[in-house]
Amino acid sequence: MTKIKILPPEVYTRIAAGEVVERPSNVVKELVENSIDANATEITIEIVSSGRKLIRVADNGCGMTKDDLLLSVKPHATSKIEKFEDIYSLTTLGFRGEALASISNVSKLTIISKTEEQPLGYQIVVHGGEIISVKECSCNKGTIVEVKDLFYNTPARLKFLKSDYTEKVHVTRTVEEYAIAYPEISFKFYSDNELVFSTEATTKLVSRLKDIIKKDIVKDMLYIAHTEDNICIYGFITPIEFTQVNKSLQMFYVNKRPVTLRILSQALYDAYRDSLPTGRHPGAVIFINISSDLIDVNVHPTKRVIKFKDEDYVYETLKNLFKKTLKEYYTKTYKIETGQPIQTLTITQKEKQLTETKVEQKQTELELRYEQPILNYEKLGLQNFVYLGQLHRTYLLFETQEGLLLIDQHAASERILFEKFMKSKNVQIQKLLIPLNIELKPSDFESIKPYIDLLNTLGFEVTISGKSSIGFASIPSLFNIQDVKDFILRFIENLMEDIKNEINNVTPKEKIIRSACRAAIKANELLAISEVNALISDLSNCEQPFFCPHGRPTIIKLELEKIEKLFSRRK
Repeated sequence: MTKIKILPPEVYTRIAAGEVVERPSNVVKELVENSIDANATEITIEIVSSGRKLIRVADNGCGMTKDDLLLSVKPHATSKIEKFEDIYSLTTLGFRGEALASISNVSKLTIISKTEEQPLGYQIVVHGGEIISVKECSCNKGTIVEVKDLFYNTPARLKFLKSDYTEKVHVTRTVEEYAIAYPEISFKFYSDNELVFSTEATTKLVSRLKDIIKKDIVKDMLYIAHTEDNICIYGFITPIEFTQVNKSLQMFYVNKRPVTLRILSQALYDAYRDSLPTGRHPGAVIFINISSDLIDVNVHPTKRVIKFKDEDYVYETLKNLFKKTLKEYYTKTYKIETGQPIQTLTITQKEKQLTETKVEQKQTELELRYEQPILNYEKLGLQNFVYLGQLHRTYLLFETQEGLLLIDQHAASERILFEKFMKSKNVQIQKLLIPLNIELKPSDFESIKPYIDLLNTLGFEVTISGKSSIGFASIPSLFNIQDVKDFILRFIENLMEDIKNEINNVTPKEKIIRSACRAAIKANELLAISEVNALISDLSNCEQPFFCPHGRPTIIKLELEKIEKLFSRRK
C-alpha cells in the first residue's frame, strides 16, 4: 500500500499550484520541508557553488518504498492530503505534491530512500523530468535527495540567478529559518565542503536562537507569551535600544511555517510607534500556533503568504502583546548589580529628568546660535541668508531670499566623509586598545566574508576569529569615534544591508566606504555655529554636495512661492 497518491483533477485544480523553482533556496526549502514532514530528527544540507552545481539534503525520516519513490516525482502526487478539504486540517508543511516534480524538470535529480521495514533501499534517477533508472541499493533509513546542475536545461532561468555569494546568502537564510522553527531537529549545513553551522537537537527555543542568531543579541531580547482560545503566541522581541539597522532579525511563523505577512510586521511596528529611532527596526522571532481551520494556506504557491480568518483579531492581539511586554520591561524597578539596591527609578522619574535635560539643551542651543556669524556659500545656494537654527537636531534651517533652505546634517556629514575617504590614497589606521570580536548569524557571516580582504586594504584590520565570527583590531583613523564597538556593529549592519540590496552599479569598495560613513554619523547631535560653518564649508568643497552616498538629498529648497501656495496666499 503506497503512502503517496496522485490527486484527482477536482482536487489539484482547486489548489493554488504552479510551484516555480526560481533559485537554489527554493529547492532547499522544499527538500527541508519534506524532511521535516517525514519526521526526521537529523537533517544535513550541502550545497556546491551556492546550489548551482549541487544541492544535497539527507535525513533520517520515515523513508519511501519503491512505489512511493516512483510516484514522488510525478506532479500532484502527495501523501499529505487526499481531498481538498484536508488543507483545512493540515499538520504538514507540504501538501501540493508538486515540489519534487518541479525540481526534477529543471535538474538532474537522484533520490535514495529506505523505510524501517525494508532490507534494502531504492534509488531513482530523473533528468529533466524523464526517469533514467530505478534500482535497489544499500542505505540507511531515511531519504537522500541530490539535485545536480540546476537549470541545466533552462538557460534563460539560469541567466537570472544572482552572484554565488548572493544565492548562498538566500540558501543560508532559508536553512536558518527552519533550524529556528524546529529546535528538536539537529541541522548541519555545509557549503563547498565547509561547515557553515550545525545545531544539536534541543527542547529550548532560546538555546537554538543562541546557536543561530548568536548569544550577544539573544541575551537582550524579551520573551513574550500569550494563550487564548484557539491561538498561542510566543517568541522574543528586542528592547528599543537593541533595535536593528535592517529587518533581517524579523521572523514570523504560523504553525511553524515561515511566513511573510504585512499585518504581522505592522503589529510589530505599531507597538514600537513613537519610540523607534529613525532608520531602526525592531527585531522579533514570533511563533503563532492557531487552529488550522482559522487560516488558509492555499493562497500562494510559495506558501509564505497565508490568510487568517480574523485578521483584525490577530493584529490587535499581537500589537497589544508587544506593547505590554515593552511597557513592563521599561516600568520595572532597576537595581545596580552589586547585590545591594543602590537606586530605584521609575519611568515617570526618567521622564522628569529628560524634561529637565531638554530645557537645559534648549538654553544651550540659544547660546550656540549666536556664537559667531555664518559665512556665505553660494555653491549651496546660501547667499544673503539668515541661519535660523536646528530642527530636531537633524536639519539646519536657513532663511534665503528665495524662501527656506534645509540641510540634512547627517546626510551632509556622510557625503563629506565619503569623499574624503574616496580621495585618500593612504588610509591611516587607528589601532584598538582591545580588539573586538563580533559574533554574526551564519547568513550575515556569509554576506560579509567575501569582503574581508578588501576591508583590510581600507584601514580596517579584520580576521575570521570563529565559525561565524570576525575580529577587528583597527579601524580607519578618519573616523573620530568615541564608542568603537557601537560604530563597528552599525557598520556591519549597514554593510550587510548594502550587500543584500544588490545595487549593481556600486563597486565593493564604495559599498564598504558608504556603510562606514553612515555608521560614523550619530543622530541627534547638537551643533555649535562653528560646527555648522565647518560642515557647510566642507560640503561646499564636495564634488557632489547635493546627495549623500546612498542617494538621499542633503539639501532641500522651499521657495517662498510654494510656501505661500500651501497657505492659500497664492494661486
